[in-house]
Amino acid sequence: MISETILDRLEVERARARSAKSLIEQLEPELEQAVAGLETTRSMDQIQADAYWPKWDGPWWQMQTLLSVGAADMIPIQAVCATLERIESGSLKFFPLREVEIPDGTDPYRDILCHCALASLDLLVGGRGGSLDERFPWVRGWYLRYQLPDGGLNCDEAVYTRPKPHSSMVSTLPVMESLLSRHETWSPAEVQAVDAGARYLMTRSLCRSVSGGNRIIDQDWMVPAFPRFYEYDILRGLAFLARWAHLRGLPLPSHSLEEALACLHAFFSDESAAPRHIPGSEGTTLRQSASGEWGRGAFGSFRLLGRVMDATISRSFLRLEYIRTLEDLAKAHLD
Repeated sequence: MISETILDRLEVERARARSAKSLIEQLEPELEQAVAGLETTRSMDQIQADAYWPKWDGPWWQMQTLLSVGAADMIPIQAVCATLERIESGSLKFFPLREVEIPDGTDPYRDILCHCALASLDLLVGGRGGSLDERFPWVRGWYLRYQLPDGGLNCDEAVYTRPKPHSSMVSTLPVMESLLSRHETWSPAEVQAVDAGARYLMTRSLCRSVSGGNRIIDQDWMVPAFPRFYEYDILRGLAFLARWAHLRGLPLPSHSLEEALACLHAFFSDESAAPRHIPGSEGTTLRQSASGEWGRGAFGSFRLLGRVMDATISRSFLRLEYIRTLEDLAKAHLD
């Protein structure tokens, strides 16, 4: 029985896990350095220039990393407020689907929010104890407006103009997580939206393509990633489904979980298995020069990001997420 397997696995993983507190304590020097950096005039100037770019060393990514490790309460409130001010003054409040919808003078790379970015900001503000609704009441309508008939969303605007648009797992999950985080204030339309998102994942068994002959969409997704930022993997999808089923009191079909559970069982049973890491050293990002001009430049990093990408540490954080997911599954009704 899958329920018995979940309970057995939960007992094993709890015995192996390190506490979140001990992980935070281990990262204390890097956390303090990241927080101090976000409080500087340089960071405020960076945010004023652009809330999002450059990857991976800009203030946006430093705050998202603090959120990822459970240290959102350490994020300087002035950095969050500066980010909101920059988005309020410089970003479109809608997602243009055609080039003709983009206002004159809009930078298509720097002034247009994608669904992933908006949902990640929503989760960041919520993790810091605030509410994005109070500042940006248009956000909740955004999530509903751009949900596709299959239940997901897509950050590729061209998809919306096709006869049969298909969603993206990568674009869908941050939005669904954001909706789930506000479950205490759901509107009827948001209940329908989050249920549709859950069905989108279940129909695809968390990793398979309906239109592509049931093939695995991306083999990389079968390995948990940390830190993820926007990226998808089967643990992220399973964590959402387990939490959704627990909060909604709705059943989960066992057949849609079996493959993901088997992969995760294998991953966490092999102590030598390394997590996947999203930030890379190859490639380029948008970066501002000393003269104030924007162009392509090398990806950057920072001390905390490098530290949490250590295989032992990232695996420990993923194990804690796996345990929380198993706990939610143990409370859910599995068909």
